[in-house]
Amino acid sequence: MILLGEHAAVYDKHVLAIPLPDAVNAQVVEIDAAESRVTIPGWAINQPVAARNPEPGAAEVVALIQRELGLADRQFHVRVDASIPAAMGLGASAAMAVAAIRGFDALLGLGMDNRAVDALAFECEKLAHGTPSGIDNNIATYGQPVLYTRTTASRTRPLQLAEPPPLVIASSGRRGITRDVVAGVRERYERNTALYDTLFAEIDELSVAGAVALRDRHYEQLGAMMNVCQGFLNAIEVSTPELEHMIHVARKHGAVGAKLTGAGGGGSIVALCPGRCRDVAAALEHAGYSIIRMSNDNG
Repeated sequence: MILLGEHAAVYDKHVLAIPLPDAVNAQVVEIDAAESRVTIPGWAINQPVAARNPEPGAAEVVALIQRELGLADRQFHVRVDASIPAAMGLGASAAMAVAAIRGFDALLGLGMDNRAVDALAFECEKLAHGTPSGIDNNIATYGQPVLYTRTTASRTRPLQLAEPPPLVIASSGRRGITRDVVAGVRERYERNTALYDTLFAEIDELSVAGAVALRDRHYEQLGAMMNVCQGFLNAIEVSTPELEHMIHVARKHGAVGAKLTGAGGGGSIVALCPGRCRDVAAALEHAGYSIIRMSNDNG
């Protein structure tokens, strides 16, 4: 779940992200069958891995993993249980890839370290997103809050937090196709590079400052940064009227900051709600949206 830095991360700016613990689990078993199969009940997926769909999906990801691990001539059943929805801005594709890779590693005793898992998951993300920033596979692999950039040492440097931040995540129920949204930003970036470089530099500064505010539990400051970041995301045309409505509901009922999370074009929002998580979650549920809570909150 991204707090600050969407899209700017693709252009090697900082992004601040937090994992959703145990959001995806995978089990891999070897089978006596003609072809491998991937099953994800929560996403209504039950596919032979040999299948080729019009859009990259779970079957293609498992096929890539098997090829890269030298297992293309063996057959497996990969079952994934996910408590987060797919294509809702919560890094589900990367989490699925990391869980599947770890499943193969555990079954076959491959001895893969985090760096190897992360690198292979990044290749899987290219199937889903075309030009991913790398943050989703990184945070799914290491499972720690992080201030991340693609090419600096902060890539795997975790943030140490004294407590789970008081966040509420709400899903719009409308899928955001990351590949298409990222491509749209790229097109607008190339038409107006100087302007977009300025916007991404501002987002970069928000992410760096936001990491300090998050670590030090300065939630009012962090919330203000989230609100400003949402303004930039709207400016680069990745927000939607529905996401803006959700953000308005969250702020109206006590969130000090609220913004889309992930690529946008649909998907989810994240709201920072010290002392008001229940109020904000109830208001968003009343408005018809699904809630994924990050932590327990006292009010």
